[in-house]
Amino acid sequence: GSVATAKIAPNAVTSAKINANAVTVAKMASTLDLSSNTVTLNKNASGLVHLRRIDATSIGTTAYAITGLFNHTGFEHFELHIERILGTSSSGSENLDVRFYVGPVGSATLDNGSSTAYTVDNINLGTGTHRNVNGVDNMELFTTNTPNKGWQGRLTCVNFGARQNGGYPNMSGLLSSNTVSFFSSNTYYNSRNHRVEGIRFAFTAGSVDTFKADLYGVKT
Repeated sequence: GSVATAKIAPNAVTSAKINANAVTVAKMASTLDLSSNTVTLNKNASGLVHLRRIDATSIGTTAYAITGLFNHTGFEHFELHIERILGTSSSGSENLDVRFYVGPVGSATLDNGSSTAYTVDNINLGTGTHRNVNGVDNMELFTTNTPNKGWQGRLTCVNFGARQNGGYPNMSGLLSSNTVSFFSSNTYYNSRNHRVEGIRFAFTAGSVDTFKADLYGVKT
């Protein structure tokens, strides 16, 4: 009177035995429990794949790093959607600095040992002030502003993978606070043959308190 698993031979029900469009939402339970199974997604089916949720609060450290980017194989570019970056300092004269962990897989180091590995092209959209600096020790997502304003936005990371024939690793994007926005374009120009393994964020002074973001991989 019923069809149970024990009554079906192993591997007997194949896609060839199921009519097209026969398995619909109405024939499935409202909740699908996959807690004891592994779900493998076809990353080639999407140009933008969610890789990691970052939800760090009460950090209280001078810097916060996102590492292990090379663990996400198959991606040369990344999108970092920033929900909130907060610092403990209320000083209006600080910068949000960025540095890369660069090098071969498994042995990447901060700046790959270079002291002046970056270029900075930073525009304050609130005032029209433009800043262009070459050969500096870090990149800047915003300059001369306040860490505790609740910064959010999106960062695009290009040429972070092993195939960097198209150009140097670059991070560009837009961060906005409750009073002002900054557009920035920053480049690691010291090497094109090593991949970026991690991203380190720090304010000029004070601690990073909150870092909430979503990391996406961009298929190429």
